[in-house]
Amino acid sequence: MTHAMTPDAHASREPVPGSAPPSGAAAPGGPAGGGRTNWDAPHNASRLDAFVLAMRERIHVPTVAYGEAQREMRLLRDRARRRERGNVLVIGGEAGAGKSWVLDRELTAVDFPDVKTSWADPLPVLRLDAPSPGRMKALLVKMLSQVAGYEASDRPSEPMLMRQFVKVAQARGVRVVKIDEFQHIVNLARTDRHERTVSETLKTLLNETDIQLVLAGEPSVMTFFDRWKQFERRGAKLPMTPFAGEAAREEFADFLNHYDDQLVALHFRARSGFAEKVDRFRLATDGYVGLASKLIHLAAEMSFKAGHNCVDDTLAVAYERWRRRGDGANPFLMKPDAVCRALRRPATPAGGDLTRLRGTGGVPEPSYGK
Repeated sequence: MTHAMTPDAHASREPVPGSAPPSGAAAPGGPAGGGRTNWDAPHNASRLDAFVLAMRERIHVPTVAYGEAQREMRLLRDRARRRERGNVLVIGGEAGAGKSWVLDRELTAVDFPDVKTSWADPLPVLRLDAPSPGRMKALLVKMLSQVAGYEASDRPSEPMLMRQFVKVAQARGVRVVKIDEFQHIVNLARTDRHERTVSETLKTLLNETDIQLVLAGEPSVMTFFDRWKQFERRGAKLPMTPFAGEAAREEFADFLNHYDDQLVALHFRARSGFAEKVDRFRLATDGYVGLASKLIHLAAEMSFKAGHNCVDDTLAVAYERWRRRGDGANPFLMKPDAVCRALRRPATPAGGDLTRLRGTGGVPEPSYGK
């Protein structure tokens, strides 16, 4: 179970340059005098890009699960700085649980300012997604290609590719390798032979180098490492779970409330009342912080373009543009009693397929949503 913690200091930074609204005026971004803004014009496009980038970089509402992942990744950082033998951190959770969020924000190149190399630019942290469909050889080829800067051949065997990777990675000062979507590898490895190949390849990397390893993916990644006990003393497993059920309702509302505060600090003049809509967010996202963040960011971008004072009406339109297959009525348009009835029904399977639909629920899409 997760809940929101203290808001990040990023939220108190200055507003997006050029977007601070004067007293009594609507938030900038929308059309002046009721006309329609041309968002393809360079000046307007740069303002929109600055706002979207500021949301991505400045808004950060950590949860308990995020805090646990942060602590484990900082332990790996300290091991990497001391050049200790490699360990592995496995992060598992459904789509939208916040795994990529953690990978992108924690254990980055700025944690290793002292890494120096003699013949190439330092690359202290290698971050990549596992290929799909994913064989271990395809992953090794991708790792070698990214660290070497050229397209590696897939002709060598897995052990030869690993030796090549280790040689080039050490030359470039790689201290940490972070791999997302690792379920593509373990889901394919359903035979003993394939599982052994994956296991032995990872063990070789950990045993023969001081490179620390972070693997993230769906719950099948955790199951894979549960079967291979040799990794038990070489790292940690961390599940990332949603705000599930009535017990986490208040915690989810707290998370949304902090998000609201940071959007006001960033740009908007008024609060959007996300916490009061917690049950609608539960229906829309099943309590997954990654899905909630994506929905809020899309709605905030639309509100910025429309010049709204807060993110409110655009939530319904944003949900229509981004929703899971099989979802029913739009939670942000349902009456309160319908929301209560819907919450008593069995939840949609967590981590379901996502799609970006435009106006599929009968909600006309306004000009600022296009």
